[in-house]
Amino acid sequence: MSKATESYADEEYDTRDIKDNEITTWSGLKHHLRKLSEQMEELEEIPENENPIPEKYDPESDAMAQVDRILRDYDDELEGERGNRRDLTESLGIANDPDHAKDHDDAYNVFQHGDGSYTAQVHIADVSHFIEPGSPIDQELLDRGVTFYLGDNTRHMTPESLAQDVFSLAPGKDRLALTIEMDFDRNGNRTETEIYESVVNTEHLTYTHADAIIESEEELQNFYSNRVIEEDDAHEFQEITRNISDAKELAEKLRRKRWPDSLILNSKDSESSKIVEELMVEANSAVGDYLRDERDVGLFRVEPEPEEDLADNIAEVLRDYGYEPSNLNGDLESQTARTINNFFHATEDSKPGVDTVKQDEEHEKEVRSEIVKNLERAKFTSSLSGGELHDGLDIVDYAQSTSPIRRLPDLWNHRLLKDENWTWSELTEVADKTTQQEILADEASRVWYDAST
Repeated sequence: MSKATESYADEEYDTRDIKDNEITTWSGLKHHLRKLSEQMEELEEIPENENPIPEKYDPESDAMAQVDRILRDYDDELEGERGNRRDLTESLGIANDPDHAKDHDDAYNVFQHGDGSYTAQVHIADVSHFIEPGSPIDQELLDRGVTFYLGDNTRHMTPESLAQDVFSLAPGKDRLALTIEMDFDRNGNRTETEIYESVVNTEHLTYTHADAIIESEEELQNFYSNRVIEEDDAHEFQEITRNISDAKELAEKLRRKRWPDSLILNSKDSESSKIVEELMVEANSAVGDYLRDERDVGLFRVEPEPEEDLADNIAEVLRDYGYEPSNLNGDLESQTARTINNFFHATEDSKPGVDTVKQDEEHEKEVRSEIVKNLERAKFTSSLSGGELHDGLDIVDYAQSTSPIRRLPDLWNHRLLKDENWTWSELTEVADKTTQQEILADEASRVWYDAST
């Protein structure tokens, strides 16, 4: 982007009132991120003449010329790929996202069998089919690493025209996907995994709508209220109901298995978001296992074990929220998650340490969030042997792969699943670059949204 355009961007957003830490301008946010890069050892220092926030895509760039070619040729590419992939379009997938989401990079199908076992298919947008390593778009993705969520000024990792169109698992559209198919026994233990290229068709439900459907099938009927209910719609009606019901049962079993030793649990009110979280966590774990066992390489999400002063920090957090940390029953250093989970989920008759004014349900989400901030920051790492621990989830070899539209390691794990060519320097660069960009994106988003509330 030219200097003149850069200057214009600063002037345009200088009126935005970003109050956090006395940051009052768009330029101030950039300066704040540069200072952060000087203070954090995980970050490379960002020079004054470099912009820590990615620019919007230049319409005249080689990357956007590649975008135009992908959009122009998509229908032909889709038809040409049908014979090379499994056709799953007869089984309607559910793309379940926050109410404001515009791109949908994942969907699911869950089936419970007569013996109580399950099959779960997690469908992920097959971005890697269209973007080759070293191509103009690929270089842009490396520079960005992740999407920076900044309200109306969000900086997308993938060009919006792709992310919200042909890469998105849009409702009622046949789309190319990578499917992670997992079999589970009746207790929710994963017994087998198969990963393959597919063509899928989905229905989109927001969390709000899906939550209402979970509460009452009348809401699903309302979903079709503006349609003529013909035979195909009636079948679709039944499939959505069955899919959500089976997915909810499986997700509850996965969550119960994960609960004792996982500090990162979705404590949101949305039941449908919990379904999505459990399925995506399991899919990422399955991909990690597959990459370790079948490819001997992967980009893994690592969260090191807690530092020595973690217990003191957690005790301080608990006191700030009206809890008595002396009632913790366990070892915060070696069993952080189990100790915290037992603390919050004691029986009603023996809730430990709870101030009479403050209730568990009211503050648990906030306390968990503050405790997670005291854990060592997660990062991406490339590994040939596996054995990398994500301590917050208590999962070894956790390979994120469910968001290739907004996170670069997910795209690269797709490439590794397909056994595409790679070099060690490429994987190391992706891991290091994404770790840095994610820290900057999280901080930029925090400052931006704190100022908006």
